[in-house]
Amino acid sequence: STRKESSAASDVYKRQGLRLSTKLDMSYYDNEIIKMACEHIGKDFSSVDASQADSKKGWLNKTPFSLRKFSGNDELFFAQSQMIEEMAKKGDCIFLGRCADVVLEHADIPHVSVFIGAPFEQRVKHDMVCTGAGYDETAEKVRAMDRVRKAYYNYYTGRRWGHSENYDMCLNTACYGIDAVSYTHLR
Repeated sequence: STRKESSAASDVYKRQGLRLSTKLDMSYYDNEIIKMACEHIGKDFSSVDASQADSKKGWLNKTPFSLRKFSGNDELFFAQSQMIEEMAKKGDCIFLGRCADVVLEHADIPHVSVFIGAPFEQRVKHDMVCTGAGYDETAEKVRAMDRVRKAYYNYYTGRRWGHSENYDMCLNTACYGIDAVSYTHLR
């Protein structure tokens, strides 16, 4: 699964992911993959900004591994990808973000990819309610988060983040609510 959200919604989706994983008896992984990957490659987790990509060009499918020179973020991405593959091969899992949809596809691991989103104004309003911040500050925070996620996904996958053709299912929390979206996953 991947998501488009306000910063306050991040905790909501994490709770929903955990709830879904409990009901389906599956492991759930979100940002802890970053920490695990840092440990795997001997990198200090506190110095990592893993949500940032070094470039906006997509190259995952275009450049042979032997010709690539990896930045620190690239090294972290590939460590995360390896961990996602290993965890998925051990059993059914729920991954939130981290380009897991493309990682699993490239590893020929059967999966269902889901994009969870809501219109921009809905996400801003939700974040304002959760944080008590004003509209302008919150809107900029949501825009910034969207830019970071888009750059990361586009860079590492060569695909367009948030576009329905990349996912098996797209769900709008503004239409159904977050609880209903979790229920839809179960069905």
